[in-house]
Amino acid sequence: MPGAQQTRPDKSNKAFAFRPAAARTLRRVRRTRPDESATLNYARIIYELLTRPNGWRVRDLIAELQIKDRTYRHYRQVLQERFASMRNADGESMIIEVKRGEEKYLCFRDPSQAGETRYAHLVALYLATQLFEFVKDTSLWPTIHGIFEEMRRRPGAASVFSHVFPNINRLFYYQPFGTKDYSHHGTTIDALIRALINRQKIQLVYRNPDGVAKEHLLEPLSLLLYNGAFNLVARYSGDKRQYQFAVDRISEIHLLPGTFQYPSEKEFTPAKLYENAFGGFVEPRGPVMKIDLIFAATPWLKQFVRERLWHRSQTFEDLPDDRLRMRMQVKGKLAVARWVRSFGRDVELVSPPDLLS
Repeated sequence: MPGAQQTRPDKSNKAFAFRPAAARTLRRVRRTRPDESATLNYARIIYELLTRPNGWRVRDLIAELQIKDRTYRHYRQVLQERFASMRNADGESMIIEVKRGEEKYLCFRDPSQAGETRYAHLVALYLATQLFEFVKDTSLWPTIHGIFEEMRRRPGAASVFSHVFPNINRLFYYQPFGTKDYSHHGTTIDALIRALINRQKIQLVYRNPDGVAKEHLLEPLSLLLYNGAFNLVARYSGDKRQYQFAVDRISEIHLLPGTFQYPSEKEFTPAKLYENAFGGFVEPRGPVMKIDLIFAATPWLKQFVRERLWHRSQTFEDLPDDRLRMRMQVKGKLAVARWVRSFGRDVELVSPPDLLS
């Protein structure tokens, strides 16, 4: 209004004083918009993954969210590492990136596949406890059994395996046959394990099959598990030949101070030692025999023989009269002869003719 006195703003006015603070707040809000945008993007990604059974193609995700590739990689990392609620019972992120052809997809891990993996782990561990039950008196048992118990105590395991845990001893059963009893040989096995790991010589008292006890000074090379029995493979100092000792026949054992030079792979490997062995015993100076057998034309017998791995060199041939021919090259005359005799009249020995004599 003309002639009216112009009024200046009163800086003591509270409304005026609030304006700079509001401006600062607005600037902070503007600065936080990228984070708010990221939060919305995280929510959008999870929503899309829930509604897309095959996942979200990565290049489509980047285009729709209008982000750069490096931003996508950051989002993926955050979702996988920081979203604890998006983890399965094994602690793995349920969000994964997979490649299908030339395209990458972000998707949820297949729950059925994850469940199958967990069940496979559980069954494998339980069967291991059953297979190695004959070593309950050794230091091996707490470790083997402890891994299974640790899986049983995992968070969420009781609900995931609600049917399995109470019934696992019935769902999966192992029937031992002919295994040796090591309940009184735990100290011996523990000493052998320490000697093998530390490359220590051992002094032991060994009882031969005829009952004669003899002292031996040995360099342990390997602990062989065959058909529910432990055999020690060892050599004498200065002798490159390997010898076998049944662990349950060791009546006394002592670890000696110092170490020995463990042989190179060229000098010793169990696989090479047992390459031609029939069973778990090697006859080091015995010849390699060409075994030729013909089994009777009995369906169950032929199936029984054919479906098992008796020796790596075995071959089979169906004969015109429905009989089954088996050939292999092995060492160990006594072991092979005992095995052939177990079939009685259902097997014909072709060669060597003196095997059963």
